[in-house]
Amino acid sequence: MASNLKELMNQNISIITNDGRNIIGVLKGYDQCINVVLDNSFERVYSLKEPVEAVELGLYIVRGDNIAVIGEVSEDSAFVRRNWLEENCGDVPTTPRVYDDDVSEMLRGGHALQIANAKMLEAKLASAARGAATSFSETQTAALQANLSSFSLRLQALKELEDRAIERLVGAVEQQDYRFRPSALIPVIHCSSTALGTFLSLFGDDVSSSYTSGVKIAIADYYNDQIREIYADKPDETRLKEVSASGEKRCRPEPEETDSAIQLFKAARDEELEYVDQHTPEALDPTKEDTNTVRSFAKNATKVLLQASRVV
Repeated sequence: MASNLKELMNQNISIITNDGRNIIGVLKGYDQCINVVLDNSFERVYSLKEPVEAVELGLYIVRGDNIAVIGEVSEDSAFVRRNWLEENCGDVPTTPRVYDDDVSEMLRGGHALQIANAKMLEAKLASAARGAATSFSETQTAALQANLSSFSLRLQALKELEDRAIERLVGAVEQQDYRFRPSALIPVIHCSSTALGTFLSLFGDDVSSSYTSGVKIAIADYYNDQIREIYADKPDETRLKEVSASGEKRCRPEPEETDSAIQLFKAARDEELEYVDQHTPEALDPTKEDTNTVRSFAKNATKVLLQASRVV
C-alpha cells in the first residue's frame, strides 16, 4: 500500500469516507501509519487503518474507521462526485469542509466590510481623477493638482489593499473549501459606499484620512473579535501536521497553534492596522483617548453596518 501511495504523490486523489463524503486534494505525504496528508497547508490529515493491498477498477481500496477508498482523479473532476441515484444525471458538487454557521457569519461580515471600504475608496479615487476645481491663480491650480496626484496614489494603494482582502476571502472559498453566504445587503452597500466616497471627496485630506482610519480600525477590531472567538469556542478548528518539531513521525496528527481561518483573519487585520500605524499612529495609542470626531463616527458607522450585514 505504501508503494501505491508513493506513486500518487503530488497528484489529485479522491478520498471517499465511510459516511459518503468525497474529499479531494493533492497528496503531499504519508507515514508508516498511513496518515494521508492533503495539500501543503497540512490542514487535512486522514488516518487510514488496516490497509488492504488490492487494486480494483483503478482505485486503491483501503478499509478502516475513517477512509474507505483512495483513488487517483483528474483536475476536471475535482470537487464533484458521480450521482449514482439517477441514470445520466451527471456529476454533482461536493463540499469537503463541513458547513459551519458561525464561520459563515464571520466571513460574511468581513466580506461586506471589505466591499464597503473598497467601493468608498473607488468613489474617492474617481472624484480625485476629475481634477481640482478652477482657481483664479494658475499657481494655486498647479498646487492643487500636485496634491490631488499624491492623494490619488495613496487612494490607489488603499484600493489595491482592499481588493487583495476581498480576493483572500474569495480564495478561502475556492481553495480551502470554506463556505459562506454573501450578505443580502451587498447591492445597498455598493450604492451607499459609492455615495459616501463621493461625499467625502468634497472635504479635505484630513477628513478623508480620518474617516478611512476609523473604518480600518473598526475592521481590525472585528477580525480581532473573530480570532478570539475561534480560540475560545472552536479549538478543533486547528491545522493538522504529519511530522512533529523533532522530525519524529506521528501516527496521530497534532494541532498547531493557528488555524487557516485565524490566519485569514490575522492577515486582513494586520494589513488594516499597518495603514493606520503609518498615517494616524495616534489612533492606536492605548494611553490616549481618541478625540477625533470623524474617526469615531466612522468606527461606529462601520460597526452598525457590520451587525446588519452579518444578520441579513
